[in-house]
Amino acid sequence: MSPALNYNSNQNYFVENQDYHRATRAGTTAQLSLFPSSGQTITLGLDGAGTRISSNFLGTPWLWDAAAFAQDEMALGRQVTGTFGARLDYHDTSEGGDEASINPKLALVWRAADRLDLRASVARGYRAASAIEQFVSAVQSGFRVIPNPELHGEHAWAAELGSAARPFGRLAVDATTFWTEYRDLIGPAVAPDSFFVFQFRNVSRARVRGLDLAVRASLVPDRVDLDASYLYLNSKDLDTERPLPYRSKHNVTGTLNLLRGLLGLDLRWRSRVEEVLAYPLDPRGAITTLDLRIACPVFGAVLQAKVSNLFDKIYPDVEERVPGAPRSLSVTVYAAR
Repeated sequence: MSPALNYNSNQNYFVENQDYHRATRAGTTAQLSLFPSSGQTITLGLDGAGTRISSNFLGTPWLWDAAAFAQDEMALGRQVTGTFGARLDYHDTSEGGDEASINPKLALVWRAADRLDLRASVARGYRAASAIEQFVSAVQSGFRVIPNPELHGEHAWAAELGSAARPFGRLAVDATTFWTEYRDLIGPAVAPDSFFVFQFRNVSRARVRGLDLAVRASLVPDRVDLDASYLYLNSKDLDTERPLPYRSKHNVTGTLNLLRGLLGLDLRWRSRVEEVLAYPLDPRGAITTLDLRIACPVFGAVLQAKVSNLFDKIYPDVEERVPGAPRSLSVTVYAAR
């Protein structure tokens, strides 16, 4: 049993803006694991939560979520493991309709060699609309955003083929190809019969497919470690034949850690966004940001200073004509491992 209670509150105190938001979420997860044999694990569970919101830009909606799930993982031979499961989701709000969704999953993992695993899976997924997607009513940087009480959850069928390899001890490579077909994908769109008024809507059909490649290398043990990833993303609204908005086709991240993380660099690079909603004629380009981390042990703890966006790169964020986060400094203290 894992009960949880979360409360958060926001309040602006500006002359021109006194927006406020308060939310309380309470719920629990109950899970039972059974081991009928040495090569089989059965997992059964229930999940439920209720959320109460009070906000001048979201109103006062209630949200209820519940789910039941079951999964059976078993050895299908000396080198193959199979997993079959299903999940029943239920979502309801005080200001919109309720909905339920059954989502199955099937996955196989094959230990092809001592240092090579191959995997394949197919699953159906469901995501309920969030409160801010369904009920937001606000003006942000001149954009009017209105609620959509008719908004409902999105569904997707996803297939994946992947492999994980360790060619030698200091190098690990993970590669995944994926193909996802969405129905009623939730995304920002121009409200019907309006001009420069937006709301979150259900895109009728959409496809997202691509390649995810990750590499982890210990170049000098305990001295120089490198993590790098590349994501190729091909997205399309199948009704308009246009790319989905605000998605970069190529995405690169890299982390260089020196001396077990006492000094580090984090790189993020995104290619030019192909599709936007409000200002398609604005110039757009690739985005590169670099973060610097410096840490030192202090009395059994670790003191870390981080400079985000080290070179103060100016770039448009998803909210067009609004710049992304500028250079900032943060200092944190955490327990040493």
